[in-house]
Amino acid sequence: MSAAQGDYRALLTIFSSSHTSFNDVCFATLMSRLGRLRDKDLAAAKRDERYGALLAMLPAKLGSQQCSSRVMANIAHALSKMNERREGGGAVLDAVEARADFIVETGRPQEIGNVAWAFASLGKGAPKLFSAIDSRAAWLVDEGDGQAVSNVAWALAELGVDAPNFWSCLEERGGAFAAAATPQSVCNTAWALAVSGRAGANSGLLRVLWDKAVAAVVPGTLRRIELYQLLQVRLHAESEGVDLLLPGPLEEEMYGAALTKPKPAWDTEFEFENRVASHLDELGVEYEREFPAFGEQFGGVFAVDFALRAAADGTRTAIECDGPCHFLWLARESGRGRANGRAAAKRRLLEQRGWRVVSLSWFERDRIAAEGGALAVKQWIQERVVADSIEEEEQL
Repeated sequence: MSAAQGDYRALLTIFSSSHTSFNDVCFATLMSRLGRLRDKDLAAAKRDERYGALLAMLPAKLGSQQCSSRVMANIAHALSKMNERREGGGAVLDAVEARADFIVETGRPQEIGNVAWAFASLGKGAPKLFSAIDSRAAWLVDEGDGQAVSNVAWALAELGVDAPNFWSCLEERGGAFAAAATPQSVCNTAWALAVSGRAGANSGLLRVLWDKAVAAVVPGTLRRIELYQLLQVRLHAESEGVDLLLPGPLEEEMYGAALTKPKPAWDTEFEFENRVASHLDELGVEYEREFPAFGEQFGGVFAVDFALRAAADGTRTAIECDGPCHFLWLARESGRGRANGRAAAKRRLLEQRGWRVVSLSWFERDRIAAEGGALAVKQWIQERVVADSIEEEEQL
């Protein structure tokens, strides 16, 4: 297969002509090669019926007792690199999830971390996998390197999974972990802890990670993503009553990054927000768009989509237009499901600061529009936002 690297036609030809003699390693190698294709070639490969046949064959192969945890980790990782969210890819991941206990019992920490990362990067829940990981947390933290542990931590935060044993074991070994891990892994883990809502419960670990992160760098050496992570860590910690010290120059750099952060170019969400704005205008609702709910210095990272005029008691309502990137796999594919960890953490932060949060999901909007048209969507917004706000004010 090495000679066919980068050529999706050749790779799929090898599959169609030789798959009957493939062992599990051959399937993993083929998937890894496909995962390295350029975007244009990958899109073409996904349209090829042979690729669909490959995905359809994988669940049975993964269910075989001869299939190793390493192969399953490599295939899951390849699917995440291909951003494969369709039904066929979901069936493959379901087969991996079905053998979660085997993966965690026999896999190396790196392989377990890669599987966790793959599920989280695709936004696909894996309760059996993370339950198994939490039960073997002490071993994972002891034996895994910083990358493997931080991959698991990041996955927990992304999927909104609570794993108290994992965080407790990491807190017990926090000093050793922070000393051995790279600054990037330390920042990732601190961010995951804070987004998981455990800044207060595991404040000892958070302080160790924070001190390591800010001591290991000087201004100008952190990437923008790490600056965002540390900024979020500090905000979550403050909301849970944990004060974190920060050198002045690094603080200025963090806030500067937040103020200049561009909004992600999610066309679906822009269109959704613009339609909501139009309906609010028609309803005579006063609002501010992209409002920095946590202060100007956090504006680029923590702005709310719409902030309504303050109520008589001073409380405010935030409207969040929740598009596809706010939900896990099931919601993206079927129009239903729960919010991911990032979206849940933002709502928690707002509510901790006294905001009333109204979440408008794009899939609910689409369903209402399909059933009743634009007027039905307008009425839906009025019931969710305007009517509830008026009722609250009348009760004061």
